[in-house]
Amino acid sequence: MKVTIDHILPRVTKPIRYLGDEIHSVHKDHTPDRLKVALAYPDVYELGMSNLGLQILYHILNRRDDVVCERVFAPWTDMEDEMRRGGLPLFALESRTPIREFDLFGISLQHELACTNVLNLLDLAGIPLHWRDRARTDPIIVGGGPCAFNPEPVADFFDCFAIGEGEEVIGELVDVAKEWLATGDPRATLHRELGRLSGVYVPALFDGAPPGASARSSEPRARVSRRIVEDLRPEYAPLPPIVPFCEITHDRLGVEVMRGCTRGCRFCLSGIGYRPVRERPLESVIEIARRGLRESGWDEVSFVSLSSSDYSRLEELVERLPHELGEEQVAISLPSLRPDAFSERLARGLSQFRRTGLTFAPECGSWRLGGVINKQVGEDALLDAIAHAYTAGWRQIKLYFMIGLPTETSDDLQGIVDLTRRAAKVGRKTKGRLKVSISPFVAKAHTPFQWTAQEGIEEMREKELFLRRALRSHNVTVKWRSPEISFLEGVLARGDRQLVRVIERAWRMGCRFDKWTEHFHYDRWERAFSEEDIDPTAYLRARPLDEVLPWDHIDIGVARAFLTEEKARSEAGDVTPDCREQTCVHCGLPCEAEGRPPALLGSARESALPAAEAEAPAATYGRPKRREYRRPQPVATRFRTRFRKTRSARFLSHLDLMRAIIRSVRRAGLPLAYSQGFRPHPRISFGPPLAVGMSGQSEFFDLRLGRGYPGNIAAALAKWMPPGIEVVEAKPIFSKARSLSGLISSATYRVEGIDRATLERIEPRLEEMMACERIVVKRVTEGEASEIDIRPYLSSLRLVDGSALEMTLRFTPTGTARPTEVLTEVMARGTIDIAGLRIERTDLSVEWDGEARSPMDFI
Repeated sequence: MKVTIDHILPRVTKPIRYLGDEIHSVHKDHTPDRLKVALAYPDVYELGMSNLGLQILYHILNRRDDVVCERVFAPWTDMEDEMRRGGLPLFALESRTPIREFDLFGISLQHELACTNVLNLLDLAGIPLHWRDRARTDPIIVGGGPCAFNPEPVADFFDCFAIGEGEEVIGELVDVAKEWLATGDPRATLHRELGRLSGVYVPALFDGAPPGASARSSEPRARVSRRIVEDLRPEYAPLPPIVPFCEITHDRLGVEVMRGCTRGCRFCLSGIGYRPVRERPLESVIEIARRGLRESGWDEVSFVSLSSSDYSRLEELVERLPHELGEEQVAISLPSLRPDAFSERLARGLSQFRRTGLTFAPECGSWRLGGVINKQVGEDALLDAIAHAYTAGWRQIKLYFMIGLPTETSDDLQGIVDLTRRAAKVGRKTKGRLKVSISPFVAKAHTPFQWTAQEGIEEMREKELFLRRALRSHNVTVKWRSPEISFLEGVLARGDRQLVRVIERAWRMGCRFDKWTEHFHYDRWERAFSEEDIDPTAYLRARPLDEVLPWDHIDIGVARAFLTEEKARSEAGDVTPDCREQTCVHCGLPCEAEGRPPALLGSARESALPAAEAEAPAATYGRPKRREYRRPQPVATRFRTRFRKTRSARFLSHLDLMRAIIRSVRRAGLPLAYSQGFRPHPRISFGPPLAVGMSGQSEFFDLRLGRGYPGNIAAALAKWMPPGIEVVEAKPIFSKARSLSGLISSATYRVEGIDRATLERIEPRLEEMMACERIVVKRVTEGEASEIDIRPYLSSLRLVDGSALEMTLRFTPTGTARPTEVLTEVMARGTIDIAGLRIERTDLSVEWDGEARSPMDFI
């Protein structure tokens, strides 16, 4: 069954989130021999599509012929309302198949506050919330991601968890699922088979331990060990990458250059949980970047890792890329940089690319506290890095700090203020902008601070107030994270299975999107804790070293003895060196096997990527023809293109449309021309915007190339356009043609979907409106209402073909009317849902000597 959503998409914000026909999305037939897998990111589409891990698993699974893998994200609140109102189940994007018809439903757990969204996904899908209530025909619910390192707070909602890295275990889960589905055995048999897999935790095989105890296994294996892949194989790269139509949170190509970190920051779960370090070979990184940019059309690449500046060949990579990418106007993003590793050489190398922002994370404001958390960043090193960046052309720097760290004092808070002031002073010399992000510290399981108390809301509020006052007048933009959100995150991060009841109750009270400030309702969570008679502050207390912890049955590979030693060193303010630079710190991982450097596995394997599809050159036969002399023809660099915007593309906003077409031009390999300045942008201009949900039969854009193109532009573009965007024609511009915005003078719209009785009733109204001198409507722009007289913009209004309404609107220097504004006035005497009508712009015209002519006539 396919879920029909076209009728509700016009009523939601960003309907493009729910279409699923992005470039390089995979569409397979749901044949009986294929296991059906749905991968979910329990947050909004823009965040989920920025997650590299989701794309890696999606591509790995879809390379198997016996699997069909599709995606699903948390519908935004307006979409959820429409789905519940219409009785529509949660569906996968690619085929719009209901999730409950899939065999395996994998949910990524990237942050603790996604827990209520997990329940919302299950409920919208019609799947029982608890594993013990599911029938044999219900999907297998699998959790994974960093929050699976302590799965107990959500244990009852999942059949199993994949602990650690998923590239290999995902295939084993699929194999077990296929075998079980073929047997007809009960679900208990499935749980036993899943429990035999390395790195898979099955809550049904472990009891829900009481407070102060770890879950106990009913099977011989008492602990579940984290899965670790040996190296970053080329086939793990998600190529070709899915290219969203809308702007996503990290709207760029992501290339993982290394995994793991041995810096040993004591607050960082990822640094502990993703050891050892594995570097991707330089040639592989370059090839993934080159191919990914070519196949996606993105103009920015992010070299992803927990600490990008620790990639041993980063400077060489940055210096080689300009040669490897040729004339491409590409921006380079390094999302995680240590100031002491941001050298002048690196800054100079990065300055060859379009510049984005840079983020440095000193975390704290004093050298002493840096010793406590094992991240000492010298003030001089930080200020030098900022100076290098500003000198090399960056104009925006972001600093990240935490407050509430163990042993923090007022002097440490003042250190944040002093360091920020000095950084801002460096920026003022070059007119650089400084942004500061400040978040409360959250103690995490499996870190040296898992035994440490986390400060409460009031203490955090006092520290935040001090910093707000101290940083108020220093030309610094400061972003704060809510202490209440961090409080709840801390409770869930070190919680036990009792919290299952609290999470479910909070969800039933309406909690959704708890990480989003505008949707976070701390009062509901307080009520949920109270009604379940659970004290949340008990989870933030200091814990003795000999206490059995709720997550002790999860073995992430780092020894408990190492964590206790690190806690002791933290209390003494002693720094533990990076084992990649000095000696092994004996963290417990078997990383010295085969004579490799400490904590560095699989970093030297060079192997080729799977070959990209390439077009075969045209065959030639017989003796070559003699070349004939021809007079050189002028080669155009400017082109005017006419295209149609139909089907799913009608849900693209104007900015989404611009982005999609620019990326199509890049995928086609056309040499785009760029403007000059700090942030060059493509030399491409569009006709008047078309509202979301409206289709267009005759739309236009002008394109300027960096050099002449003698080929067929229309054919070159048509092949690479996304679904619903059809290139009709393209002609070279040799004259000094006027821009589209200054040339086009009117637009004609056709409105369908109005029943015949309503058409007959509104026909007199059309004549009345054309006879009016003024038609005043209320227009809301960015939340502000104003009155607009739309009559000067209304050129014609009539019924056509006995089944549609047609209007022609003028574009003037003072503006134009919106088709929906005209329709609202037309329907003043009737009741009809304008959002349900089909509106199509049939023509864009130029008034010339009393005639309506096409913009293609003026080139």
